[in-house]
Amino acid sequence: MSRFPRGLSRSAEQPAFLTIARAFYADAFGVGLQSDLDESVAEWSALTEAERSFAIAHLLFLGLVAQAGAQESLTDAIDLLDDLADSLEERLEERLEASLEASLSADLDVPEADPPTEPELPLEDDTTEEVEGR
Repeated sequence: MSRFPRGLSRSAEQPAFLTIARAFYADAFGVGLQSDLDESVAEWSALTEAERSFAIAHLLFLGLVAQAGAQESLTDAIDLLDDLADSLEERLEERLEASLEASLSADLDVPEADPPTEPELPLEDDTTEEVEGR
């Protein structure tokens, strides 16, 4: 029970728990034909109660190791996403501040129009006594 199943080889990217599981249990779980399954069941039946208990406990342990690895990967992914969100928020705030500063400086650079003045009318001497209605 210590061979890798046909067509499977150990890769550098393969987690350690999977390598161990395949090394110990490949023949038992890598069956493809009914005759292979029958042979695997016969070998399992030939094991003592202690050997079967060990195999079950070992598989459960490897499952826990796999779950711990998945949890660590998910925690790392969450941390990376938090860092990305913080970085994005900082960049957006910088851009917003720069945009506001640019629009304020653009408003200040525009020359103000002179306030409207009333048209100048020629002044007439109204000291004469010719005022209508008197």
